[in-house]
Amino acid sequence: MVEKVYLGTEIDGRSLASTGDLNLGSDSRALFEANAEAGPFYCMRVSFEFFVVIFCVCLFEMLQMLRQSRKEIRNHQRNLIFGETKLVYQIFFYFPDTHIHSPCTIQRKASVTLRRKNKQHFLQKKPKGDNLPCIQEACPATFEVKRSATITMCSSFTKDIAALIRKNALVEDGEGIVVAVSAGADSTALLISLSEMACYNLIAAYIDHGLRPTEAEREISSLQELCAQRGIPFSVRSVEVKRLVQQTGRSTEDAARELRYRALEAIRTENGYDTIAVGHTLDDQVEEFFIRLIRGSGTCGLSGMSLRRKQIIRPLLHKSRAEIEDFLTDKGLAWCTDSSNLSTTLLRNRIRLDLLPELEQHYNPSLRKTILQTMDILREEERYMREKSLSAYRQCVAGDTGKGRLSIDLDSYRSCHKSIRRRIVEQCCWQLGVGPSYTNREDVDKLAAGESGKELHLSCGLQLIRQNRTLVLQRVAFSGRRRWRPAADYTLPIEGPGSYPLPELGLELRLQICSPEKIPKEAGLLTVDNEKCPFPLTVRPYRPGERFTPHRGGGRKKIARYFNEKKLDKRRRTSWPILFLGNSVVAVIGYAADSKYRVDSHSRSILTIGLTHR
Repeated sequence: MVEKVYLGTEIDGRSLASTGDLNLGSDSRALFEANAEAGPFYCMRVSFEFFVVIFCVCLFEMLQMLRQSRKEIRNHQRNLIFGETKLVYQIFFYFPDTHIHSPCTIQRKASVTLRRKNKQHFLQKKPKGDNLPCIQEACPATFEVKRSATITMCSSFTKDIAALIRKNALVEDGEGIVVAVSAGADSTALLISLSEMACYNLIAAYIDHGLRPTEAEREISSLQELCAQRGIPFSVRSVEVKRLVQQTGRSTEDAARELRYRALEAIRTENGYDTIAVGHTLDDQVEEFFIRLIRGSGTCGLSGMSLRRKQIIRPLLHKSRAEIEDFLTDKGLAWCTDSSNLSTTLLRNRIRLDLLPELEQHYNPSLRKTILQTMDILREEERYMREKSLSAYRQCVAGDTGKGRLSIDLDSYRSCHKSIRRRIVEQCCWQLGVGPSYTNREDVDKLAAGESGKELHLSCGLQLIRQNRTLVLQRVAFSGRRRWRPAADYTLPIEGPGSYPLPELGLELRLQICSPEKIPKEAGLLTVDNEKCPFPLTVRPYRPGERFTPHRGGGRKKIARYFNEKKLDKRRRTSWPILFLGNSVVAVIGYAADSKYRVDSHSRSILTIGLTHR
């Protein structure tokens, strides 16, 4: 491929500063220098040379290494220089037409071909017309770029991770990965193994939760040093966990997890990367099994964490904590220990420090292996049940989720096994944009066995009506048996996409960013142009006199008047959540967005705004 270059252009990392950088004879140099300012040059790589002797020496060194013990080879990490490579480029120049005495190049398109003559390359220009004289053959110059080609001998640990990534197509070569790091053993091993593969664009991201200031400084310092040694970009983000706990009443662990993933997603979006890698391990999988078992879960939850969920991957999910620590010890790398991991106030820590050792000591020494086998069985059965329930759902359910209404055929529904019926109800709830509960599933079964004309308001904000041989499940805008809880004035900062609980109202705000082609079809979902209303945003109730222009809503009006038109309960109006950019109304959540921020044909990034009951 012929590329156009000028003086000062970098060719494969080396700058073509002047014609002095070209290898050519004196006659050719005079022609090049005379026309250098006119430009452009035309460049093509024509050879790629290896120093075979050095390559053979490296092969010999590798054979010597193979004679070492197996453990030494597994733990040996070094770079072998295959030899210096020389990339040779040929540089050509379109000489000016001497008949018109102009430095401009020939205006008509010329076909450019390379041919070999006397073991040298020449550029031949063949103009379409005979009336434009030109130089038929120009002796080319050459421009050399020297490199060192290296290969890394990876440990067996890294090879296992690479094989897992390839087998499950977690990441493609050349993609960008945000690696969540905490300076602990798990995340450190994840970062090192991904960097050893040398086929991904990495950025290490540390999220400071503001809970352990002294330890956080030590962890950040350790990670900065490690990333500098490996040439990996390093990013630090701070989140206010305590503030979210005070606002929502949630546990510190849940609030930290939500803010952590929200920050990681923001880093991924800002850098245009594809994936977030986290360091969950085989031991985390076992602990998660007991957490979900204690809190209550079906086969889907008990089947464990998946290797990939949306943009999040877990490459270490098949590695134990002991294997990870051995890997780091063999490399002479240290890691930090989070003091909160030793606190038995957290359920996960009590399971790891108390429950699992007790069960392994007195009941089953191979408990972890048994749990993993059980999870594999549940995962296979869950996959089968999902396929069966999806087929039954298609036979039983009809309707348009965009209009917030689904119809369930009673005869088909009753013919299904109870476990399939439960999954059909779950799928209906998810399609209508709400999370199902055990009570919801039981309520639907009871009404299905009752009389026509009855209706039921589910706690999640859905209305269920039986009409002859059909069950109608529809989204009712924030109604139902849940009692509205009036709230005082509140302000909720919105730093990025994610879920934001509104405990004063019993609601949860969900914000997501997507492309115009991937806008979810959910009832009550609002969409705005994210480039017109960038983060940070704010959620608060309206104040007297504030106005907005509802999209397709008949002009600018006071929010109070708009609520009156929508017949919103007076008790709710003073606390209803409004999304603001500064003092400008972006959307009356659940009802309408301001036309100023509407999505149009030029929109490239869409912010979706949804509201559900908690």
